[in-house]
Amino acid sequence: MVAETAFTLPAFQTATSAGHSPETAMLHRQVSNLCDAVLAGLNNLPLHRGVDKLSQNIELCRALMNPPKEKNISSLPTKQRIAEERRTKKYTQARVTLQRQGLNPEEISHNELLIIVELSEAITSTYRLCEAVDPKLEREGGRQEISTENLGAKANIEFADFFIKIHQQFDLGQDELEGLFVNIFKNYDLKKAYQGRAMENFPIGILAALRAYLYLYEQKKGQGTFKLPTVEQDTLHAVDLIWEDEEGKIECYEIKSNPVTDEVELFNITAPEGAGKFQALLHKFRNPQAIKSRKSALERIQNYISQLVREGRQAEGFALMVPV
Repeated sequence: MVAETAFTLPAFQTATSAGHSPETAMLHRQVSNLCDAVLAGLNNLPLHRGVDKLSQNIELCRALMNPPKEKNISSLPTKQRIAEERRTKKYTQARVTLQRQGLNPEEISHNELLIIVELSEAITSTYRLCEAVDPKLEREGGRQEISTENLGAKANIEFADFFIKIHQQFDLGQDELEGLFVNIFKNYDLKKAYQGRAMENFPIGILAALRAYLYLYEQKKGQGTFKLPTVEQDTLHAVDLIWEDEEGKIECYEIKSNPVTDEVELFNITAPEGAGKFQALLHKFRNPQAIKSRKSALERIQNYISQLVREGRQAEGFALMVPV
């Protein structure tokens, strides 16, 4: 059964902001309102209850995005008929849930459902990361009982996926996307979840990924395809973003915030000159641990690119530093 949804859909609003067409401003406001609605459903909930609520969002919206495909299912093969019956049941229950809340399922677009699902999945990953981090141990400098590296990578990837899909689906500009980022991460309940767990820099990494993607998107002029790494590619090989062209050429990017300048800096770390310049930049950092971490990441992504080349792939690796 599809549970009660954790949010109330906001009314569609129109608004015009300086420098934007009414259509763009209206679209931005609609996306922002939907995100606010998802976050509002989490108010004052402990982490585990927030995960439950978000799971309800995802279940309900995915059911609505997957309507019945066949009208006459009695003639279908048994396996296909059972699958179609389940699909129909979930879809019907989701519609009933919305109707009980006074909402018309016919007025909710596929794009609205997509926004709710993608953001709910991103926050769910963030909450699961927060649940695994003991704030008392963090404050006292102790070791966590379990590694949170994979959970952190998954949360970062899910949020990057959310912003990239919003950009590609709605063609919002950088100011609208960054405004959306601010609205999401200034939310009290989301901030309360990750602060106090030595995770205050968590949003910075996501903002860096968003700015890096937008920079590369403009450089590539719509050519090729952007992909996000798997958790394994992120944690083992320091890959934050992948671009692939129609001929199979791969570019892997390690993305970092740039504390040295306000400029975007791009280094081809598979070329000796680019790798040398990037290593020279690392020595400008004041934190020895940060230098050690970034040198390790550089070595891992270089080794990964070498592995791809040995496998016959045309591949290059880059370090992309973006101001945040």
